[in-house]
Amino acid sequence: MPRSVGGCRPGLPSGCALHLGLPIHRSGLEHRQGPLGVRDEQQQQQRQDFSPTFWSTKRLKKVTTQIWDLSKSPAAWQPVDSYTFEHGFPSPGDGQKGGLWLKSIVHAGHVGGTVTMPPVTLEGEPKPNRVLTKNNTTNNLPRLTDIYTETGARIQVTYSEPECSGAKPADPDNNTKLCYPVITPDPYDRDGPEITEWWHKYVVRKVSENDVQLSGGHQAPAINTYYTYEGDPAWHYADDDGLIKPKRKTWNQFRGYKTVAVQVGETSKTLTRTTYLRGMHGDRASSSGGTRTVTVGASVGSETVYDHDEFAGMVREEVVYNGTEDKPVSKTVNVPWRSSETASRTINGDTVTARFVDVAATYTGTALGPRKVTHVWVHDDDLYELDVNGSRLVTTEDHPFWNESDRRWERTDELDRDDRLRTSTGGGGKSRRPDRPGTGCYGLQPHRGRHPHVLCACRRNAGSRAQLREGPRCLHFQRKGHRSALRWPGRRFR
Repeated sequence: MPRSVGGCRPGLPSGCALHLGLPIHRSGLEHRQGPLGVRDEQQQQQRQDFSPTFWSTKRLKKVTTQIWDLSKSPAAWQPVDSYTFEHGFPSPGDGQKGGLWLKSIVHAGHVGGTVTMPPVTLEGEPKPNRVLTKNNTTNNLPRLTDIYTETGARIQVTYSEPECSGAKPADPDNNTKLCYPVITPDPYDRDGPEITEWWHKYVVRKVSENDVQLSGGHQAPAINTYYTYEGDPAWHYADDDGLIKPKRKTWNQFRGYKTVAVQVGETSKTLTRTTYLRGMHGDRASSSGGTRTVTVGASVGSETVYDHDEFAGMVREEVVYNGTEDKPVSKTVNVPWRSSETASRTINGDTVTARFVDVAATYTGTALGPRKVTHVWVHDDDLYELDVNGSRLVTTEDHPFWNESDRRWERTDELDRDDRLRTSTGGGGKSRRPDRPGTGCYGLQPHRGRHPHVLCACRRNAGSRAQLREGPRCLHFQRKGHRSALRWPGRRFR
């Protein structure tokens, strides 16, 4: 969109701004005008005339909330709060005119008199939008960098640096950088082949919250929040709105990162890692066609989750840590669901559908802390029986445990008395007593959700075959002479 001048000039219509430079191509009495100056092919040799266009400069200046006051006679609207907005046109630093920028917000209360708070002030830093080319400028626009609150606190935002100022991605369909392509007419040759320009994408790296500076230095310490983006960004093919001409479609829809780690604080840290669905399953694979097959796994649950377009933005897994990744506190795993197609429409060859989406299942787990091994018994059938916090746990000799005492994974036959254990997910479980002929279960039964490497063996009666279970799946437990064999489909344990 063309930049507008920040105010009306003498002689212009009220509430408007002048913009020069949009070509109008004339052919007799017929006028053809468009955002790109579409030329009448029959009049290619005619002169281009330039004419002013007018753009509205209306802006939101103030918002007032009111209540209908019945205590007055007659009843009338009584103002409660008001918010006054101040704007400016800061220079973008690229030689172009600045766009509209919100500078401050002033809140006032009007019940029982008027009390005006100090302004909330917003400051920005111009950053290049477009990768500089011989045809165009960088088209700078400001990004919000500083917020000064009503109480004097300061919030600072730090962004990523441009990634494509030098070498640009070779293939838009395999783009792993924070920039995206836009196919557009060449401004110097509108009748020639269209060109591909690249535009920058910025993500937030850090947010700092600083208290108002007091004379005695008693302000609260700064709170820093760090954002770490794991893996490569995803760019989806622009095929969903039907408004883009087919020849200008490319991979320029930002779908974010698969996993984002958020750390708050410096000493007493909190850490959260969130894995997202991005809607990349079924995306166009390359310029020659084809589609992508994308699934998003999780640490808990056996479901295969395809990254359907309708799931974009949904949380697949979230793990909360006590500062560092070796100290998990809790986790939540979601299994998304989508309905069958309820409606569809096709424009320009693009078909999109409407569906309901929801969460079909949720797995949760909470760490209970390390548990202590008090006894170890070795059985003739290669099963180990542990006494963990007064409860019995029966497992195989090569079953892995996280040994909190040695700070490493260890097999069952490597454990010693008084070792402190965690389950593979960092949580605990409750165990049941060893199996006796004709009775119940033995092994470790997860207290919540399904934990990898956590097994439970059950025997319905004295003469039946026992089953060793891991979540919804089973291992078959059969006697072979004086030893036992545990069978898994395609695998065998001794």
